[in-house]
Amino acid sequence: MPKVTQAHLDARKEQIMDAAHRVFARKGFHQATMQDICAECELSPGAVYRYFPSKDDIIRSCGSEARQNMQDTWESLGAVESTLEILEGLLQTYLVDALSRPDDPESATLGKWALSLDIELWAESLHNERVREGYVGLIGGIVEPMAAIMQRGQERGEINPDLDPISMARVLFGCWMGLLVQVSLDPSVDRVEYTEMVRAMVGGTFWRGGSPSP
Repeated sequence: MPKVTQAHLDARKEQIMDAAHRVFARKGFHQATMQDICAECELSPGAVYRYFPSKDDIIRSCGSEARQNMQDTWESLGAVESTLEILEGLLQTYLVDALSRPDDPESATLGKWALSLDIELWAESLHNERVREGYVGLIGGIVEPMAAIMQRGQERGEINPDLDPISMARVLFGCWMGLLVQVSLDPSVDRVEYTEMVRAMVGGTFWRGGSPSP
């Protein structure tokens, strides 16, 4: 019997994950079944269960894949020295480019992730401890490196040193989460204008009144 290569195993797993993304985007996590995923990827149940014993395992793998995509983005920004340039890159990547992708599960340009799947994953995390643990880890994988960027900016004198880096990172991450929800409900939301408002608040050009209270 010929030996199955790792490349073949990886390709088969990716095939299942791509099919699962389309099914989840179309039906949601709760309504989707393993049978739906098997039919979508045109594989037998035995072949799918070999890689993913349950739907929960596929959902957790979705979160892990999203985390890896985030880490790839951080690595691509690692060589940038200016904190402002890094923030500009993050705003463009996550508030404009990523949220401009179509959310149609039948679209060839869907890519690896539909926007609505993030919201599905949040909801699933509230009731599924295994999924929640994975998603909390995903958030940590975003907040921690972003906080490190904030801290380096403080050390350079670019950012107010009295502010907590973790809290700053969570607020910026919250800007993305908030826009994701709004875009998912109303695709006409202007991502570019939203991003300009975030820039205004981060850059200190938002407030024009008297000195705000501490």
